[in-house]
Amino acid sequence: MSTFHDWMKKRRLREEFGAEGEPVDDFKFNTDDQDYADDYEHVEKELFKAVMSKYPEETEQFLNGIAQRGDEEIASLLRKLKKDQPLQMKEPQHPTDGDEIVPSGADSGYGGGEGEE
Repeated sequence: MSTFHDWMKKRRLREEFGAEGEPVDDFKFNTDDQDYADDYEHVEKELFKAVMSKYPEETEQFLNGIAQRGDEEIASLLRKLKKDQPLQMKEPQHPTDGDEIVPSGADSGYGGGEGEE
């Protein structure tokens, strides 16, 4: 018997006695909330970024409290974070730049094209 016929015979037996339902169902991922296939470290980083962006003062107070208890690792990381904090950049303005007054129809997209009347 050829390899293909062996495979077909085993497949038929497996389908008769095997799992119920569609074979495709075995390959569906992320169908419920209990699927933890994500990378744990990646989720930790996302959580920290979300907390830090939404609650920066509270997070900093919490971490400072831990650092003040004597945790040198947290204190060192906080110092690095404060040192490497990006500056809030404002758009440069020239002293002669003022507010530009534009007619109200300028942003409507109406008119001005060729062939329109």
